[in-house]
Amino acid sequence: MGANAYILARFTEGTTPLSEKNTMNQARVFVAAIATLLIAAGTGTIAKAAVVSCVSNSAGDKKLTGTDGGTCDADADTGGVAKAKTVGKFESFATAHNSGKATSLATVDSTAQATADHGSTATATAKSHAGADATADNSSSAVVTATNGSGSEATSDSGGTAKATGSNGNALAEASGCSATASAKNTHSGATALCTGGSTQATSSGEGEATAQASADCKVVAISSGDGSMSDGECVTAGDSVTLTTTKGGVATYDGVHAPTCKPGSGTAKVVSSLSGKCP
Repeated sequence: MGANAYILARFTEGTTPLSEKNTMNQARVFVAAIATLLIAAGTGTIAKAAVVSCVSNSAGDKKLTGTDGGTCDADADTGGVAKAKTVGKFESFATAHNSGKATSLATVDSTAQATADHGSTATATAKSHAGADATADNSSSAVVTATNGSGSEATSDSGGTAKATGSNGNALAEASGCSATASAKNTHSGATALCTGGSTQATSSGEGEATAQASADCKVVAISSGDGSMSDGECVTAGDSVTLTTTKGGVATYDGVHAPTCKPGSGTAKVVSSLSGKCP
């Protein structure tokens, strides 16, 4: 299946499977492809756009189509509440089961999808040729905001909290029983925050790339700014607290086991780990 067909299939299904840690690269392709597809889809404006709103209070599937072709789809049962709103073309989806709460908003040729199950909350907002996908399960929370051509995704499970924000940049946050926050602005490389324990925070801007991963009760903060910059950090031991910062093409890495590495190039690169020391 081609990338564009895969994206449309995921949104149309109304549910999004939870991602595993080892699918990070696939997810990056997914969010980048969303932006490419939506930018090519049209050039609608809010001033001329029709508005359609769908609400289901545990009342099954509710669908509407606007005068300019925009659609909304809210599907809820077993105590769930789903709200979907579309301004202009393209579509919004909200699916809620088992006392979940899902809210989606799509404006200006964008697609937003929110799926919540088992007492969770999912909120997806997409604006200006963007794609947003939020999925939450088992008393967790997922919030995603995508604007200006961004394709961003937040997935949470087991009481976790995932938040992804992309503006002309792709953000991916995945949390299982922990907290993950990703923010990407004006970058094709994007920001990725993944955790199965502790907390992670990834922030990228100006063509920088930031990745933060945690698999224990530890913390990683990765910040990257400037073309060619990369901050890539992971913690695997409880109690470790890691901060990576790069600018203007610098590269900083830490795998949670070996000593951190810093290659500033023409910019800067810094890593501080409470367990493994620092560089430079």
